[in-house]
Amino acid sequence: MRGKPACGRRSSDPGIEEVGMSHGRWQMFAVLLLTFGMAQLAQPQSGGIQSVFTLGAGARPLGMGGAFVALPDDPTAIMWNPGALDLIERKSVSVFYANLLADSYYGFVGYVHPTLSVGTFAIGWARIGTAGLELRDEHNVAQGTFDVSQDEFVFCYSKQLRFSLTAGVSFKFHRESIWNFTDSGVGADAGLVWRPNLPGDVLQGLSLGVSMMNAIAPSTRLVEQPNYIPHDIRAGIAIPVGLGALGSRARLYFDLEQGDQAPTRFHFGTEYVYGERVALRFGVNDGQWSFGAGWSQQGFRLDYSYGRFFPHELTPSHRFSLTVEIGKTREEIVQEIREREAREREELVQRQLEMEKRQQIDRSLREGRRLLEQGDYFAAYREFQRVLVLDPENLEAQSLFTQAQQRIDEALSKEAEEQARKDLESQLRQEQERFAREHYNKGLAFLETGDYLEALREFNMILERQPDNDLAKQMVQQVHKEIDKMIEQLAVEAQRLVQANNKREAVARLREAQRLAVDRPEIVKLLQGKISAIEAQLDFGSSFEQGIRYYAEKDYQAAMKAFERALALQPDNAEVRRWYEDAKSRAFAKDEPLTNEVRAKYLQGLDYFTNGEYEKALQVWEECRRLQPYNKRILDAIDQARELLRKK
Repeated sequence: MRGKPACGRRSSDPGIEEVGMSHGRWQMFAVLLLTFGMAQLAQPQSGGIQSVFTLGAGARPLGMGGAFVALPDDPTAIMWNPGALDLIERKSVSVFYANLLADSYYGFVGYVHPTLSVGTFAIGWARIGTAGLELRDEHNVAQGTFDVSQDEFVFCYSKQLRFSLTAGVSFKFHRESIWNFTDSGVGADAGLVWRPNLPGDVLQGLSLGVSMMNAIAPSTRLVEQPNYIPHDIRAGIAIPVGLGALGSRARLYFDLEQGDQAPTRFHFGTEYVYGERVALRFGVNDGQWSFGAGWSQQGFRLDYSYGRFFPHELTPSHRFSLTVEIGKTREEIVQEIREREAREREELVQRQLEMEKRQQIDRSLREGRRLLEQGDYFAAYREFQRVLVLDPENLEAQSLFTQAQQRIDEALSKEAEEQARKDLESQLRQEQERFAREHYNKGLAFLETGDYLEALREFNMILERQPDNDLAKQMVQQVHKEIDKMIEQLAVEAQRLVQANNKREAVARLREAQRLAVDRPEIVKLLQGKISAIEAQLDFGSSFEQGIRYYAEKDYQAAMKAFERALALQPDNAEVRRWYEDAKSRAFAKDEPLTNEVRAKYLQGLDYFTNGEYEKALQVWEECRRLQPYNKRILDAIDQARELLRKK
């Protein structure tokens, strides 16, 4: 695709119209060829004019002989292999500039913007040009100066696929300008990177890449001669080299390059990095040697290279580039989101516990006041004592507790009621003994069946009444030891299941361990970290199945999170969306009054249900749920209708 060339003359140069255009144009091409001798080569056998932009950009890859297609990991990947862009973890910017012969210059700036779920976007601009060239007519008379330049504006997209593959495509706008003549065309590049997770230290970290620059070749026409930029295909491999030194790493790069009807070119490079700061590089670019170095500090990396980088370059030259990393990595952002969600879940649990505690306090206060009015001081005393256990600072409970205690003391202080006092004390003692014996036996039964949390609750109830009960204290210690053993056993079993690639069961084991450690926040946090790490590895199917399992267990909060992970992978999946909304409704279900419209429909469904027409009842109640999605009465009715339909 090509734009219309601007072949008009400059009105400010009156002598131009006297210049023979054919001869003058060829003069300009000759000057251009001399100026861009290193940057753009006329190669008839290749079927076009090879662009300098196919030679890449950046001091780092040029210092490695241009062998960079297998693992380009900075914004210069825009010019090497767009398929690798989604492997870049941070937003980053690269700037490259070089002075060429005859006051020519070559520059590049690129920006990469990775996202959490939709891949990576990038934009780049490369330019090569010369300013102030002298223009002469066919009589060799100076006619002023003119500029020559080429620009490429590149827009890229890359996405990690299955089977350790990452693919990318670039769309670019190519523009050429010589004196008063300009033309432009559009083209596209494509690339692919494969990073197999192979076993063994030798092959761990291996990367293979292939790119096709100018897969859709831009075509331009300046003056009279049309030309197009030929295809350029590169294939390469990056091999890590194991080093014994702590903080050191190295990698070998090999590339093969094939242009249209052009000879095959070989590129080799190696990079040694020490302490993640200092890098040394060496490369061979189709027989031309190159060297380079780099220095990194807090997200900034300065790279330098020296050598002959372009075909027919007369002398070695220096190249510099700067790369700046911005913000946090994707992994750090995901971890922040997980930690925020964990805090929100914890806050929700605390709010629910606080609400339940408040409800229990209100019930005990009402019951205690009623018993106090009826003269049952001992029962009132127990109710107020229960409130003070839950809320020691409750002023109303303190006052009523004191009143109940005073009434008991008054009753006991009367000589005539001495026997009643003794009976009351005996009743209290017997009640305490009966209470302790009952809950001790329950605790032993739960301990024998392995229900340690229930056993712990029973023994703690004894200690609430009798803080000095040594037997209950011993049993609490014994239960804690059994819980610690079970947590350790579940953690070991979970590790074995992970190694056996049975991650779902591993998560189930860790959640069971987490449930047992409910009063051990440091262990709960550690287990949650392991659960999050394993769940992050599960694919869509695993998340979906996990959500259904949590739903069946009525753990609707966990089911919501599992369905959310599945929707992040397949946002348009209607079935998962329905499960998610269903779990969300039940997670936040509450008792609330029915509106007039909903009440009429609800009663209509109840008539169907009573007559055994469960499907019609279910349809009507589903309409009610759309109007009041969190109404617990409607949700319970739907569950009953579904259960009867399954049995039927």
